[in-house]
Parts: sequence; C-alpha cells; structure tokens
Amino acid sequence: MACMSLVSVFRSIPDPRRKQGRRHSLPAILTLICLATMCGRQSMSAVVQWGKDQGQEMARKLGFDWHGTPVQSTIHDLLKVLPEEQIAAALQRWAAGWQPTLTVVAGGAANLEHICLDGKTLRGSAKGAIPCRHLLSVYAAQVGLVLGRHPAGAKENGGEIVAARAVLEGLVLEGRIVTGDAMFAQRDLCQKIVTRDGEYLLAVKDNQPRLLKEIEDVFRSPGVPLFAPSR
Repeated sequence: MACMSLVSVFRSIPDPRRKQGRRHSLPAILTLICLATMCGRQSMSAVVQWGKDQGQEMARKLGFDWHGTPVQSTIHDLLKVLPEEQIAAALQRWAAGWQPTLTVVAGGAANLEHICLDGKTLRGSAKGAIPCRHLLSVYAAQVGLVLGRHPAGAKENGGEIVAARAVLEGLVLEGRIVTGDAMFAQRDLCQKIVTRDGEYLLAVKDNQPRLLKEIEDVFRSPGVPLFAPSR
C-alpha cells in the first residue's frame, strides 16, 4: 500500500452535513485537527488558534478557500455528527501506508521496525456509573504513529489480551518487532505474529511460572551458548 496524504484518506468519509451553508470541506477540517494535535494542541480552541497561526498559504495547502480556517463552533458541530469509527478507520488506512523498512547492518542482520502494544485509560471518559474507557493501542515508535487501537474490556472477558489479537489484525507485521509487557506472553498471540512474518519481544514474569522457569533453566545451562560469538 502506497503512502497517502491525510487529505486523501479523509476524502473517503461521507460528509454528514447539509450542503447549504457549508463553507469548509470535511477533509480540510479533519486534516487541520490531526496536524494541530500532532503539534501538541489538546483542546478545540487550541486547534482553532493553531490553524489561524499558520497563515493563508498553509490554509490553501490544507484545502481551505478564501474563508480561511474554521471557527470552533464549525469543528464542534462537525464532530458531533461524524462517527468516530469513520475517522479511526481512515487514520488506520493512512498509517498502514507507512510500510516497514528493513535496514541490513553488518553481518547480514536487520534492524526491525519497533511497534509496541500499550493500554491506556481515557481520562474524563467516565459517565456516571459507566467506568472510563480503556483502549489498547499499537504504536510505531520510529515514525511516532498510532497504527491502530481497540477497546479493551474487563479482565474476566480477556481484556487487553483479546484486544491485542484484534488490534494487530490487518497490520503489516513483516519487518516489525512487536513488544509488550508480560500479559501478552500468550502462545496464540505469538504464533499470530510469527505466522505473519513478524518478530516479538515480550516480558515473562510470574504470570507464566512454567515458561519463566524454562527460560531461567536455559540461561543457567552450561551447554550450547544461546548466541554465536561475533567474528
């Protein structure tokens, strides 16, 4: 998949607004929000101000006409009627276009692109008796992109372990090494990564006592060395 611009992937999202009175294109607004967020703006008012600060030349490059960048109420009204899932899917298509690259180093070894599994609870997402939303993300460290995210339910329903299988689905794993904490040291998850030509580096702790003991025994063994000496 070739790399695509943010504007181009957002063109695939149907505009839910009425045509009457529409001043700004949907791809331009969503691209503005993404760029401002990447630059550290964390509120809607900050996004609007960032857009104004960039000037007319940047506004034209993003797809805005002589009206300039949108005001806060325009962005607010759009996000109220635009399904979050459509934005997330478009961003995932955009991120998937950043194909992993293998850099061969001395000795024929390759530097693998690092992607990590990481769960976060969304601050302020609780509503009354409804607990905060917990999401599992897969993050590409080298390019600084979240490649995908998936809701992680309660631990008794599989939690982040089940979410990890879903969030890796559809991602290119060839040439990438997946890292995560001890909870992801699961046979089926590791097999999924290897089957798709990826690698993994996962912590092993007391949650996998038998596996932990086997690893410790291997490292304590005076037999064949684990790694061949460099020449």
